[in-house]
Amino acid sequence: MAENFDACPYCGNTIMKGAMRCVACGKIVKTADEQADAIKTLTKTKKKFRVPGFFKLIAFLLAAGAAYHYFPDQINGILQSVLDYFGK
Repeated sequence: MAENFDACPYCGNTIMKGAMRCVACGKIVKTADEQADAIKTLTKTKKKFRVPGFFKLIAFLLAAGAAYHYFPDQINGILQSVLDYFGK
């Protein structure tokens, strides 16, 4: 966990790595150019498509569909009771 933190060069307080301003003393830790580069890097970073998460979603939807196919009356009863409970 300590690898995620640095020391402020001004007051020595613990700050997160890559922080632009020290929370304790309020001084700017990064220069304007470093801040602009950090913002450009963050905006260029694309979210990667997570294959395992996609397969988990598909498996969940298939399981829910199969459960509804085999037990529609029970599931409808449960959903209706939940809706009645929160509808009060």
